[in-house]
Amino acid sequence: MPLWSNIQNRYDIEATESRTDALAVVRLAVQETLGFEVDMNAPLMSAGIDSLQATELITLLSDRLGTEVEPTVLFDHPTIDSLANFVANEYSLDEKTTNEAPKSLWDLYSELKQKKTDELFVPPAAKSARRAVVLLAFAGSGCRDILSTLGSHQQLCVCEDLCLMPFKTLAERPSIISSTETFQDGLISTIQALRNCEIPDMTDLFGSVANTYRALQEWCSPRILVEGTEAYSAVPEQSLSEAKSIFLDPEIMHLLRNPKECVGNAQVVCDFVELEKKWVKFTKFMLQLEEVNVLRWRYEDLKCNPLHFSRAIASRLPIAALDCTVDDTSSSYESGRVYDGTLEADTRALAWGLGYKLSQRDNISDFQWIKPNLA
Repeated sequence: MPLWSNIQNRYDIEATESRTDALAVVRLAVQETLGFEVDMNAPLMSAGIDSLQATELITLLSDRLGTEVEPTVLFDHPTIDSLANFVANEYSLDEKTTNEAPKSLWDLYSELKQKKTDELFVPPAAKSARRAVVLLAFAGSGCRDILSTLGSHQQLCVCEDLCLMPFKTLAERPSIISSTETFQDGLISTIQALRNCEIPDMTDLFGSVANTYRALQEWCSPRILVEGTEAYSAVPEQSLSEAKSIFLDPEIMHLLRNPKECVGNAQVVCDFVELEKKWVKFTKFMLQLEEVNVLRWRYEDLKCNPLHFSRAIASRLPIAALDCTVDDTSSSYESGRVYDGTLEADTRALAWGLGYKLSQRDNISDFQWIKPNLA
């Protein structure tokens, strides 16, 4: 084959790959902006994108491409297909640009192999007899708000993002921790806060996850350890099983939130539909628990009546009542994206059973979730 043919074939392959990568970048950016997929040949304006969303889309593309994209591009290239052609021809897509959004800790936990194994019998004498609270809250449900409220109590020691469960040993833990660059190890920060020192090799010092919890409980005593790792909700069955094998009588706190807000505020990679299914699965599992020491609380109740929440916690542990007020502004970890899609029937039925209602807007096909009526 002539040399020019090899060069031409290579050029064609590279052009095709660049076009494919550009299409993936543009489609993902449009989906994140609008909250739903759009046909690649449909005009974006007809699909519902307004001026504010157009600005958001341009900003998102500029971030992904690593260079400034002119706002007029959407007028010259009104469809995903034409916009992808423009991006492929005008911009260089490196490996960092073409990859999907970085996975969160919750995403990595959801990829763990969820093995259904029989619970091993652990003698009560081998479990930690100190009081412990384990918070299970779905992604985007306001976990950090409730932990911030609990952290203001002098009798509670709140530990965020320990990422110890559902592992048995600390040697298993790096498989999750090392996979995300943005994650700050909560175990390291907790030990620094409690002991004012750094531990170079925690695996050699503690060995097992159970020993790590015992050390943390001893260091924070007489305060009660509150374990708050949002990612546990991705593997609730495994995490809960491990908690019951470590602590003698752990207090399980289940934080509920409007499913539409959870889906909209979750910092995860999977799409809205998949995330909605995970919310239903997690919530059903938590509602079917037979443990008597499960305290369920709605995020909306915490926002509207923090004093009631304080008294419920105080009577359960028991500790002095919290003198707390909760800021009604959005948490810093919330992405603020809006989910305007239609929830599945299973999701709506489950949410209604939990006290959430739908408020009909002007458009008969458009609904908006509202806070439940508080008793």
